[in-house]
Amino acid sequence: MYEYKYVTVEMKGVFKYELEKHRYIINKHANKGYRFMGCIPIKQVGHGWVTRIDLVFEKPKQQNDN
Repeated sequence: MYEYKYVTVEMKGVFKYELEKHRYIINKHANKGYRFMGCIPIKQVGHGWVTRIDLVFEKPKQQNDN
């Protein structure tokens, strides 16, 4: 079994959207034992431009010895 964590990231820009701090977020979660799985677009505007995404992380659930 795995546990999943979702981190919402806003895309910044006017004519060109750019991610801010995505590498920092991925490395921070990797140091906590999470593996980056991918991203999901969660908000689009105008002509289909994505302005918000969820970064998806997973790590194995800790098993109880009981």
